[in-house]
Amino acid sequence: MRVTLIHNPESGHGRGATKADQLIALVRGGGHEVHYQSTKDKDFPSALREPADLIVAAGGDGTVTKVAQRLGDNRAMAVLPLGTANNIAHSLGLHGDLDEMAARWSTASARRVDLWSAAAGERNFVVLEGCGLGIICDTAAALRGLGDTEALSPNSKLATARNRLRAIAENAQPVRARIWCDGAPIDGDFLFVEVLNLPMVGPRLTLVAGADFADGLLDVLLLRSDERLAFCNWLDAGAPTSFAARPSLRCRRVELEFEHGLVRIGDNTFWPGEDKLSAAPVHNIALGPAGRGVDILAPALSQARRRSGASSR
Repeated sequence: MRVTLIHNPESGHGRGATKADQLIALVRGGGHEVHYQSTKDKDFPSALREPADLIVAAGGDGTVTKVAQRLGDNRAMAVLPLGTANNIAHSLGLHGDLDEMAARWSTASARRVDLWSAAAGERNFVVLEGCGLGIICDTAAALRGLGDTEALSPNSKLATARNRLRAIAENAQPVRARIWCDGAPIDGDFLFVEVLNLPMVGPRLTLVAGADFADGLLDVLLLRSDERLAFCNWLDAGAPTSFAARPSLRCRRVELEFEHGLVRIGDNTFWPGEDKLSAAPVHNIALGPAGRGVDILAPALSQARRRSGASSR
């Protein structure tokens, strides 16, 4: 196959960023022709318009999302997970030996993954993973740009993030929010509101194993103060299985209104900007279908779910 390889050369911190020539050799070893493109080139989306049988995103969740956002509706992509959490890849059942992944592309089947539109203020985002308000978002924001974690291995980074989340979860004040799920409102004080297209978020946490990335619905999980201890105990046990067996809500359109805090949009985008938190008394973000999806080479859905783990809450 002719492969266009879109690579984030900074992926893989702590174990040595994966070099371009290593990836090119890996893809060629799978029996493919390869055209290489770095995401650090501002014009990298132009590579997606070149003739190719397959587009490959090599990097973390942010890289996968960048490619998925720009990919035409009738083209397939594959993933080489090189990031820390790799929530998209793991939710799709993609983990293990990279050489074996590349060797299977010629015979693999594509899974359809929904894309969502998130309207926040004057901005509009195309989202693959979902959005979150509260302690998981706050943890990601707190860890953003911390230089003392850059030299850590991916597993050590995940452990650091989970430990920080555990500390925040123990004492965090709930956030007052209103959620409209297909027009039906629900008010409350929540430790987190997570709007999920995938089972996994944050430091590779399976929040809802049954979240289906191809069912045209968003799964909304709400964590109230009386569930704080259960969540902390789950983290203390290593979050070995899904926190929840089912979402609090499941719907096609979600609107979230809140007064304080940040919303995490997708992998690591935060809205509103920290300098704009007091610019408006109330913030709103609305999610709905983007009107398109992306085809990603992945195992069958049932296999991906088994690998992610499931349990009752």
